[in-house]
Amino acid sequence: MKYICNTILIFILITSVVYSEVKKQSQIEKTPVSTTILNKKFYSKIIKTPHIRRDVYLDKILNSIIQGRGYVESVDNLERYQRKYRIIITDSESMSLKIKLFIFTDNEEYHKILKKGDLFEFHGQFVIYTPISSDRNSYILDVILKEGDIVVK
Repeated sequence: MKYICNTILIFILITSVVYSEVKKQSQIEKTPVSTTILNKKFYSKIIKTPHIRRDVYLDKILNSIIQGRGYVESVDNLERYQRKYRIIITDSESMSLKIKLFIFTDNEEYHKILKKGDLFEFHGQFVIYTPISSDRNSYILDVILKEGDIVVK
């Protein structure tokens, strides 16, 4: 009898722990993911941030979703982040900052259709940034592409 009571008690404890974890996970999945838009407002905020604190500002949005647009410089077969292709674009809104975006994708269509000078709009996960200059006026941003489109003028 004592064995059965202990077994039931352990079953109830395990069930309650599993239930609470499932409930937490479902709440996390329902939490809306905010998107940072790389526009003049975003870049003006970075420009107003002291040079020494710009990396801290970018750290806050790492691994989040970003959206922006820029002009294609090249598309190549550099594999990174388990993606086959890299699209290099220069941000069209970055004002006095020099921002290059390395956008990684598996979609071969981008490799075939994008040409130098095309205006490309993208939406993807911001993975890492690399300061190019010590004064923090130039950066490379790595992005894993979720969606992208050529902007037709």
